[in-house]
Amino acid sequence: MLSLKRYRVVLLWGALAFTLSPILFDLGQHLMTKHWALYCLVFPFLILHLVVTVGTPETPQRRWVSMLGFSLLGIAAVLTLLSTAEGTLRNGRPAIPISILGLAGVLAFPPLRVAALSFWAIPVPTVLLRVASPWLERALDSSTRVVLDVFGLVLPSPMSRFPVPAYANGIVLAVLLSGLGWYISLRRDLGIWGGLRMASLGALLAFPLQWVALLLARLLEAYGQSAAADIWLQSGLWIVTTLTVLVWTSLHRKVGCDEG
Repeated sequence: MLSLKRYRVVLLWGALAFTLSPILFDLGQHLMTKHWALYCLVFPFLILHLVVTVGTPETPQRRWVSMLGFSLLGIAAVLTLLSTAEGTLRNGRPAIPISILGLAGVLAFPPLRVAALSFWAIPVPTVLLRVASPWLERALDSSTRVVLDVFGLVLPSPMSRFPVPAYANGIVLAVLLSGLGWYISLRRDLGIWGGLRMASLGALLAFPLQWVALLLARLLEAYGQSAAADIWLQSGLWIVTTLTVLVWTSLHRKVGCDEG
């Protein structure tokens, strides 16, 4: 049976999920149509894994952490109410990680650094993808075509081959790898600054990796596999990247995740 303390924790997290249900439902509909955004579902499972691994800490609550938690919950409540009232649920998505971090601060569980992974549990906003568009896609496309031309591979004409989509310009992969970098820092107990370094390193590695991924997509297209190339860029890349990181981290023992 659940103890009174654990029952309270489960009840409060359930209440939070119910409060955010309109935004969560809208997010679910978005993910069903935008397969490239499914990468964000990786992070709730990573949080759950860390929570199960860490267990329930017996450390005393810190007053400033609790006050911060209540403040974040207040901000999340305002975002949720405004987005629901205005019918712009997509604009309320930041309320998800903000409220998770806030409730984690109030309950002193999970550790704040673990709860911070929830910021990667919402997809990259479309407006952010368009910041460097279309010149970033053109640069990636042109450079991959140069390499293919060197090896004598003939691509379809520019009018017939698929254009590089905005989600394949490296920004989505940078966000994914920065989140996985933060996860690695939690597994290896590198602290906050170590987490920031790992997240930054992951983001920097994303762009050369995206170039290699696009090169592979163009190779598939050169051999008449345009559909496979599209699937690779939408889903295959983030799946392979995530599995590679998880296999790598499984080889390293997790030391701990104290409050931070």
